[in-house]
Amino acid sequence: MSKMRYLVLLVAAAAIVVSGCSSTPKVEADQARINIVASSTDVLAGDSVSLKALVYDEEGKLVTASPKWRIVNDDRTGTLSRTTGDTVNFRALKAGRAVVESEYNNMKSTVEITVRARPTVQTQKPPK
Repeated sequence: MSKMRYLVLLVAAAAIVVSGCSSTPKVEADQARINIVASSTDVLAGDSVSLKALVYDEEGKLVTASPKWRIVNDDRTGTLSRTTGDTVNFRALKAGRAVVESEYNNMKSTVEITVRARPTVQTQKPPK
């Protein structure tokens, strides 16, 4: 076997071995996700909180979506302005803790809102 033929066979064998190997590690794509942004998580009874759902695709890009909303612990702490859409308002009714959930394509996110009782103002009659 000539040196040239041997060199060609050696390079071809090395190319076959190298093509089966990967020098770049395999990286998993980010998972699609949903996050809730709240204007506040601590509110007085009678006030409202704006909630916005941010939905991201597998590449981490923000996408337009209309998720479903619900109050998970239905203890009548508050109400939602609607049950679908990217933005809703939570109206605080009474002191307590509300857990609000947003869901889109089987992805869920929750936010906990603490509702405090509105302070009562006592007025005293001025002395005579």
